[in-house]
Amino acid sequence: MTHARRVSLSILLVVLAVFALSLPSSAQVKFRGRYLTGVMTEPVVTVNIEILSYSTVEEIAELAKAYNERGEAGFHAAFRSMKKGSLQVTSGRGLRIEFHAAHEYKTEKGLKIELIAENERLELGSMQRPSSGVEVMVCILEINDKGRGEARIYEDASFKILPSGEMAMNEHKRAPKIIAGLTQMVNKKAKD
Repeated sequence: MTHARRVSLSILLVVLAVFALSLPSSAQVKFRGRYLTGVMTEPVVTVNIEILSYSTVEEIAELAKAYNERGEAGFHAAFRSMKKGSLQVTSGRGLRIEFHAAHEYKTEKGLKIELIAENERLELGSMQRPSSGVEVMVCILEINDKGRGEARIYEDASFKILPSGEMAMNEHKRAPKIIAGLTQMVNKKAKD
């Protein structure tokens, strides 16, 4: 493994550790929004985002141990085993992307939720270029206090850690995909 790949993976582990340091306020949250595909046959598709749970300190320690003992393959195996939620395109041909790390924190306007998946494509049939280092897909939800907002999806993303301990996008090779009209779904049983 090259030095650059080790550094990229180390940065990703630090990012995931930062996620785990902040306790989540809730789990099992669902959102629905619209994605404009730009394709004439189906210009708008419905997207559901479901968050099952948030990353813990123990899970991040497990990722670090897997990487130290079994290398990049061990890291990916441990990462894939952590099921934190999913993004589903429910119209058209459909698509499901699994998230393996999740973090939520409060902002002045509401919440910011960051979800990390293996590096995938939101649009079926899109080509994925070979890369060096660990690249991921990041979905960042900005939600106001009324449960509404948007999501930005970054493919081929890499990161850096700021001195404040926050994660910042270091680089992404594609323009972000935007899911508009994102609305938190209300659990009917919880209302009763």
